[in-house]
Amino acid sequence: KGYVILHELMHHQLDQAGCPCLSCPQLVTEADGTMRLGQVVIPKTYWLSLVNTTIDPTFLMVLVKTIWELIQHSRFNGFIKNEFGCGPESARDQEVQELLGARAQFPYCNPRTDPHPVRRVMLGLHLVTTLLEGSERMKDQFRAYLRREGDYGNDIIEFAEEVFRNINISDPPVCSMSEEEAEAMNGAMLMDLQAVLSVVLPGVVVEVGDVTPLQILHASRSRFVASISFTGTLA
Repeated sequence: KGYVILHELMHHQLDQAGCPCLSCPQLVTEADGTMRLGQVVIPKTYWLSLVNTTIDPTFLMVLVKTIWELIQHSRFNGFIKNEFGCGPESARDQEVQELLGARAQFPYCNPRTDPHPVRRVMLGLHLVTTLLEGSERMKDQFRAYLRREGDYGNDIIEFAEEVFRNINISDPPVCSMSEEEAEAMNGAMLMDLQAVLSVVLPGVVVEVGDVTPLQILHASRSRFVASISFTGTLA
């Protein structure tokens, strides 16, 4: 419980340091059946084509938000551990135990009903979360669980480890940063985001724009925004 409260406070602290909210195109299916992500036409051979945008219209938004929050965690978990002596391990371990024991429903993680290309990404992101925030015991259990699936499981592990390598864990002085330090931290986090999305969306050109002030403040905690664009041609 202590970590959960502190983690929310740290998100607010990052907001005060200029951490932006995100604006990005949605994954949409047009009237003629063509699926698009920004300017990118999604062919039927690409993994996103297996997402039903009628049933799950916010799929991409949730995916990007999940990745962005993990990247933010990678910047303040060290501070919470050093200053307050607690971390996310117990909560993450419980979540993984529920996932691996099929005691809770997790979107796109069921090997019986979900197509592997989508499950690969969603289950892979759960493994990334565990690599960032789980105990060593749970990391080993998660990998062992996936290895029992043979090539499918090894594919998920390789994907997750590539994503993990693109999140640069650091321990900046989040509660005492200068304006220049905050700007550098936010810029580095956005670079991580661009790199991770490029792994998640192979072949898509991902660009993250500059941080700019929000013209109208709304329910978002942040006063700033960074826009993501997707371009390119997929074979």
